[in-house]
Amino acid sequence: MVLVGALMMIYVLFGGWCNHLDPDRQGHLLLITSLAMVLVVLRHFGPEPDAVIGGALSVTGSVALPAIGTTVPDGVSAVSLGLAFALGQPASRTC
Repeated sequence: MVLVGALMMIYVLFGGWCNHLDPDRQGHLLLITSLAMVLVVLRHFGPEPDAVIGGALSVTGSVALPAIGTTVPDGVSAVSLGLAFALGQPASRTC
């Protein structure tokens, strides 16, 4: 857990530095960091998804998922949210 947190902190700390890299190197850095975190979790819990979920539940205590139909209150909001996701502004590339 501490190692995963440390890897995340390293990624965040280097995030500002990564703006000076070209987008391909940023993508590679993201993939390598994500792969390292996945390997650390798999090494700790093994390949069973139940063990990973059980480890997360042992820390949080319960699963707090929203009930079906309560996230978007009405049909107009659902259509608006769907259009926002589908037609939203793409991320800008500042590099």
